[in-house]
Amino acid sequence: MLKRKSKDYELVFSIWDAIACSILLACSLKRPRNPELKYDRTREISHDTIASLWSLLSFAWMTPIIKLGNRRVLTEEDLWELPSRCQAAQCYYELER
Repeated sequence: MLKRKSKDYELVFSIWDAIACSILLACSLKRPRNPELKYDRTREISHDTIASLWSLLSFAWMTPIIKLGNRRVLTEEDLWELPSRCQAAQCYYELER
């Protein structure tokens, strides 16, 4: 009887493992989240706008800029461009409306 319950628990945990792995796989697929964002295109666009859900949760989208910051001091040109709706001037304009 005890062996049967143990096997039942193993089956339940195996199913949960499969579900968890499927969710992580689905979260890791990269897809554009905000394709309608507008940029000036003078610098590389911010990686958080195209990051997958898993990348956002784990902050993996920050890895390139962190690695660059470890090699040398970052300058303004190294920072990614924000979409126009996230820039301070646009936020201020929307706040004042």
